[in-house]
Amino acid sequence: MSGSLFSELALIASRAVDIVYGEDFDLMPQTRGADVNMPTTADPDRPATSVPVKAAFIEAYARAFSGARAKQGTTNEMAAHSSNRPMMSVERSALPYDLRSGDLVRRCKTGFVYRLAEPRREDTPRLEVDLNLISNAG
Repeated sequence: MSGSLFSELALIASRAVDIVYGEDFDLMPQTRGADVNMPTTADPDRPATSVPVKAAFIEAYARAFSGARAKQGTTNEMAAHSSNRPMMSVERSALPYDLRSGDLVRRCKTGFVYRLAEPRREDTPRLEVDLNLISNAG
């Protein structure tokens, strides 16, 4: 951060988020290798974490105006209303390395494993990443 008053306050707020909402996540970095069509494998350059990382889990929420769609007498859903995925919000300074799309995380509270989709924000102390559920065999 640049050292401005705003960036200092953003960092304080970020740490408060982890105190109130933080839970443990295990990081499992993945790589694709030379062939993008092959399944991902563990990334030898970024080892899995032995100590969980604190992050806030943000559950997916319902769409606005969602309801029955393909029955007689109902209208199509409104444009510009879409579903979303669960998210993880983590303080960048808590990460041992940069997270990448395709990495895996395990939510320790449930044992569910998620694949990281695209990161959302680049201008705050926190990294927000969309998650795709891979395994719920916790």
